[in-house]
Amino acid sequence: MAVNTTATLTPAMQTYYDNRFLTYFKDTAIFQQQGQKRPVPLNAGKTIDFFRYHPYALVTASGTEGTVGTAVATRAMNFTATIAVWKNYTQVSEFLQLTSRDRNLENIVDLMAQNAAESLDWQAQSEVAKYGATYVRGDCNNTYQFQTTMGGDVSDGGTTTADCAALDALYATNDLAIGAVITVRKGYNYGQARIVSDFAATRGIITWETAMPETTRQPTSTYPIEIWFCQPNGSNRVTQGFQFRAVTKAVELLERANAPKFADGYYHGLIDPICKRQLLADSDVLTYMQTSRPAKMEKNTIGEVGGVMWYLNTVPMRIYHTSASDLAIANWISKDSGKFYVTWVFGQNAFGVVELSGRRKKIIVKTPGPQSISVPTDEYSTVGWKAYWICKALNATYAVGIVTYQA
Repeated sequence: MAVNTTATLTPAMQTYYDNRFLTYFKDTAIFQQQGQKRPVPLNAGKTIDFFRYHPYALVTASGTEGTVGTAVATRAMNFTATIAVWKNYTQVSEFLQLTSRDRNLENIVDLMAQNAAESLDWQAQSEVAKYGATYVRGDCNNTYQFQTTMGGDVSDGGTTTADCAALDALYATNDLAIGAVITVRKGYNYGQARIVSDFAATRGIITWETAMPETTRQPTSTYPIEIWFCQPNGSNRVTQGFQFRAVTKAVELLERANAPKFADGYYHGLIDPICKRQLLADSDVLTYMQTSRPAKMEKNTIGEVGGVMWYLNTVPMRIYHTSASDLAIANWISKDSGKFYVTWVFGQNAFGVVELSGRRKKIIVKTPGPQSISVPTDEYSTVGWKAYWICKALNATYAVGIVTYQA
């Protein structure tokens, strides 16, 4: 390989490697592809806005001809996020060909694209797992997952605590509901999900892990607060692997929320190799696939099962928490430990992400030269990626996490 004679990549090769990086990135970043896309705001600061709207109440009476009537209020929530910088780099040989294609540099670009995709996918999963998903138990045990009405003995709650008489009736001992997830499906804080960080059995007082954006109030005829409660782990944890009936429950919840499907006419699912094996071995699935029509297969696509187009997720989300006494919210999720695996099923607009195609120069190559200070003896070059990116959970009723136990 010849010693490179330029300090940086030529414009043509910069475009080539950027396009190669983006192609590999998009094929690998399966999770982010399910989100609402926003471009990086050029020359407009680092703040980006996402929006989520409350559905309107049903019209229950006809209008009067010639009368305008009364306008209904549009209730929306604006999610403001500050774009962060994500990056990584590696040291390589000082000899790089920058004026034409370099096989070694191509391989490094592919590795960097995979690293960027998996790193940002994990961050997106973490955001949705903590603040933007409705959870379903793999065993579909309805004792520890159900929909109920929020509110109890007090007229108003707060943004960090609330009361729920249904939980009071279920849990007679303090702290047993710690680690459960509550998703608001109607009323104040619609579309929000929170982990329970503390629970008092008296009156079912719940403390959220992170404050809600709105005050949790006593149910009213105008905005009754309906929640979905799920305790997938802890003392009453899931004990079974992945089953097809959990998929039908997830689809039911999405359909009840009127979650929009994707352009291909399906909800989208992300499943890891272990849960995939269990799903495809389920006798109900085998029967279903014998009667379902074949679907167009894309990269990393498993196929359509139960109204969901499934994609392989090689960086699965895992829940680490096992009991009330060892709960640490910061460590509630993990990619390396924990026996409770999360399989995702999405409708459109469950979360928002910044798309990387809005800026140039995703791959940065530095070669040693006369002005090099960090490498005074010109020992190596560096290749790295850099992305201006953020993910924000938008509507937890449009995202379902199926939790299964894997021994």
